[in-house]
Amino acid sequence: GGGRTGGALGTKGWCGTAVWRAVAPELPLTPPEPRQRGFCAWCGHEIYEGNDIFTGAGQMVHRGCMGPMACEMLDPAELAALCGYREELA
Repeated sequence: GGGRTGGALGTKGWCGTAVWRAVAPELPLTPPEPRQRGFCAWCGHEIYEGNDIFTGAGQMVHRGCMGPMACEMLDPAELAALCGYREELA
């Protein structure tokens, strides 16, 4: 006793009951389209669920857009200070 009874795998399970694969719903072959959440405040392109973004001041910015945006918005000395550098003469 206690062994598996029944026919081929996928038709009968333990105690002769149907296995889960026989009644599992079919899954779609393609994943659902991601939902758009808004637009990047820097480049203006769409931002979708799952994108890596930064948020602030009620806006969203793609991760890849943050560097160019910071370079344009900050003075070079401010940007250098944020990175741990200081301005001096050589």
